[in-house]
Amino acid sequence: MSVCNSASDGNASVLVALFRTVTQLGELDRDELLEFCAPTTLTDRAQSTQGKAAEKTLNTWTEVGLFCQEKNKIRIDDDFVLENRALGASLDHIRRSVRKVIMLPENNDNFWENEKNRAADLTRGLAWAMCQDVFTKFFNPHAPLQEEEMKQMNYATKELCVFRNDTRWSSFKYWAQLLGFAWTDSTGTLQIDPTLAVRDVLEDLLEDGEEISLGDFRSKLAEKLPVLDDGVYWKKVREHIDPSIVPKVGKKRLSPALSRALVRLDSAEEIRLKQISDAEPFSLSCPAELTHSHLVRMGSWGT
Repeated sequence: MSVCNSASDGNASVLVALFRTVTQLGELDRDELLEFCAPTTLTDRAQSTQGKAAEKTLNTWTEVGLFCQEKNKIRIDDDFVLENRALGASLDHIRRSVRKVIMLPENNDNFWENEKNRAADLTRGLAWAMCQDVFTKFFNPHAPLQEEEMKQMNYATKELCVFRNDTRWSSFKYWAQLLGFAWTDSTGTLQIDPTLAVRDVLEDLLEDGEEISLGDFRSKLAEKLPVLDDGVYWKKVREHIDPSIVPKVGKKRLSPALSRALVRLDSAEEIRLKQISDAEPFSLSCPAELTHSHLVRMGSWGT
């Protein structure tokens, strides 16, 4: 199975329904859970697209470890259960839980395989997107992106591409937005922007008011979000790309994707970017290049 193959392995909207149902009602018989999410009173589940999608999605996300099945009982893995069921069913918690499970090493072992790769097609696609100039590259429609991926990654065949058909591209767009790495603008173009994903992990990395160099922050962030700068999946993809055709990054230069997130978080007063006089600055790869050496975590979004 592979996460981006929605036709065979389920989709994001169904996953949200399954997760919320188990969170609110607790452990359920498998058939009972599917009945809640794809009722036979509305359709013949065995033959319907909706029913098949529910079963495929449940199978996929049990295999990657979000759900656990013991005999015929389905529950959410203990790592993703909150005591407060209302919070546990929130889209914020679902986003964090799904993002955490897809980044697990065991779900990315077959990183370069085009099938049976668990979550690797999604993490590979996210890492590739985070290597691009997110301010100038247009992530729509599918065909030019497939051509660009083929060119940059030097694949022998398009079957190795994450974005090798419209179905996988549509699935990737949904997942990227659900997980906080993108949003869609008014023209329908996917904007690659990991601001929400970075915001989600800030409290795991820093205390309120804590100051950190951008170099140390990048290293800590890469452990939580390995599809961003210096993360293990980002590095795997970046090493395959001719550096002359993507934005420069380096010891003192952040990628456009991470730069975009930090500038937005600074504008929202989640963090404060600053330059300490005797510290070596980092370059943020924005349309108007900025330099800062440190950041301070300020508090909650919009406050």
